[in-house]
Amino acid sequence: MAHRPWRGRSGVVLAAGCAVLALGAGGASAQLAAGPTLRSQRQAWRETQAAMLAVYANVQGFPERELPAELEPISLVAAGQILLRESTRSGFGESRRRRAIVRLASAGLEIHESAPGEFGFALGHRDFLEAVEAPLPGIEATVREVIDAIVREDPGVGLAVLRERVAERLPPALFARLDRGGYAVCPVEDLVTVVKTSHIDWQSGCAHPPGDWKSQLTWATTKLRVKRPVGELAKLLDPQNWDASPECNPYFNETCVLAPDLVTCRACPPEPGSAWNAPVYEWFEMYWDPWKLGFKSQLENRLAILSAPTPATNPSSYRLDYCLEASLDGRVGLLRGGIDVDEGFTLASAQPGGWSAVEAHKLIRFQGWKNPFGVPVDGVMNASSGVILQNMGEALVEQLCCGLPDAPSCPRRPGTPGPR
Repeated sequence: MAHRPWRGRSGVVLAAGCAVLALGAGGASAQLAAGPTLRSQRQAWRETQAAMLAVYANVQGFPERELPAELEPISLVAAGQILLRESTRSGFGESRRRRAIVRLASAGLEIHESAPGEFGFALGHRDFLEAVEAPLPGIEATVREVIDAIVREDPGVGLAVLRERVAERLPPALFARLDRGGYAVCPVEDLVTVVKTSHIDWQSGCAHPPGDWKSQLTWATTKLRVKRPVGELAKLLDPQNWDASPECNPYFNETCVLAPDLVTCRACPPEPGSAWNAPVYEWFEMYWDPWKLGFKSQLENRLAILSAPTPATNPSSYRLDYCLEASLDGRVGLLRGGIDVDEGFTLASAQPGGWSAVEAHKLIRFQGWKNPFGVPVDGVMNASSGVILQNMGEALVEQLCCGLPDAPSCPRRPGTPGPR
């Protein structure tokens, strides 16, 4: 097995014992062992996936109509306890904890006008913020500073406009406060994600299904700045390394450049981050509930990949484009289906001072999903895609801070990729 660079970098300082966490709307519970000798790393990554999905489901107000049990997120208290525990293991866990605090503190904020020109506020999701041990006094002080600054700039600002401006300014202000003692892993700034499900004006060269292919489509755009050379980012963004480290990017079990037979992996793949164009296999997995068998989104796809550094050596920019070639398998518990749109690009560009600007676009549409009784469930599957895409997009914060993986072996191990 190739050496994985994260293994020697993350200390383990978990306390012994266990915690009983309430899960989901059904009130189920599960006992989590907190010591590394009592639970596997794989289970810890599944719990982390579920915790972040619960965070973004609440950020987006994931529809609470009747959901298949497989798509019910765990409770925020459970999510907070998981993220707090994992924050003690590594900087990547602490990074996710900070992201979750910022997103839920911002999304749950309630602002009211106590008198003409005077505004008060209340934090929402306090159970989560307390479970994850968020610095509540500092968060409240930051909210106050942001509101007061906006009122000073525009003394006649109305409540509706104030809420819009606070929603824009508060997240970066909260990130700055949490980072005062140092970045969780590496310097990252200006994280913004926008999710669209209507008025999709996306243009691409990918092949699309017949008819209105933009119906029920979800488009997520994530932008950030990271203090790291483009050449290193190119290696991390290359699909061959999406599965390199579950600590940095826990959502891909396996990826590989495919041979001409489109079944086996290429014996000697191209160097990650270099210029190449070929089909790639991906096995994606994201757990909604890590304590219940099959409560996960699992997709196997074949993508057409174009990897383009400019220039070829010491690049100042890197662009990765991808299009769906084939949906090979899709399952969420007892639900079965696939996707008929999965495309986008990621662009990394050098900026002064050693910084790089990164912009990632991803579009997806679930199609052909049915429950065991043959009832179509495309609607609810596509309703979940905004949660999945914001979660994946903002996970770039950890992915782009990861250690550089080893070069792929040549020849690589024989066999076909995928679940075995």
